[in-house]
Amino acid sequence: FEQCRAGLGADLILCVEDSLSKIARNPEQYPIVYKAFHRTLVRRFPYGIFYEVREDAVIVFAIMHCAREPKKWRGRA
Repeated sequence: FEQCRAGLGADLILCVEDSLSKIARNPEQYPIVYKAFHRTLVRRFPYGIFYEVREDAVIVFAIMHCAREPKKWRGRA
């Protein structure tokens, strides 16, 4: 993204961090998309964050471009 426009890469990182903060505050707020896995979309960018809520932690399995094959992250579970 940085090659597309100066500062866009930094904006992506900030938006991902914002999404991760929202997940940390309330992990159940986003829909379950596969088995026990939730997904949220990154604001302003075509990325999704896939994660699982466990008793004592939230485990992020993938942050990936939405155009990629969704089954790719499932192999990480």
